[in-house]
Amino acid sequence: MVNLYDLAMKAAVLMAEGEETAASGGDFKLTSLLKGGINFLQEIGGYIVVLAGVILLIVGIVQIVKGLAGGGKGQTNWVMSIGCLIVGGALMFGGWTLLTSLSKAGGGALQEMNDAGTAQDAQLHDYKGL
Repeated sequence: MVNLYDLAMKAAVLMAEGEETAASGGDFKLTSLLKGGINFLQEIGGYIVVLAGVILLIVGIVQIVKGLAGGGKGQTNWVMSIGCLIVGGALMFGGWTLLTSLSKAGGGALQEMNDAGTAQDAQLHDYKGL
C-alpha cells in the first residue's frame, strides 16, 4: 500500500533538488518558485506605493484648493497640505525604489550605531547632574 505522506516527502525532496517530477513535467526548483513569488510581491507592493502617492497628491491638491477657494473662512493646515504634495509626489515618482533605498540607508545608520557600541564607548554621558 502506498503511503501518501512518503510520496509527498519524496516529491518535496525532488522539487528542492530540482529533479524532474511527473507532476510538474519538467525541472522545478523551489528556490526559483520563491524568487518568483518575491518578485511578484515587490511588483504588487510597488503598485500599492504608487497608488498611495497618487492618493496623497490628490488629498494635498484638494486641501490647497479648499484653502484658497474658501477665502480664509475655513481652517486649512497648510503644512499638512504641502507635506501631502511632497510625500505623494515622492511616492508616486520614486515608488518601491525610493522605499528600498530609504530602508537601506536607515539600516546602514543602525548598523553604524551598533558598531559604535554602547554610549560609554562613544563617550556619551548623562549631563543631568550638571
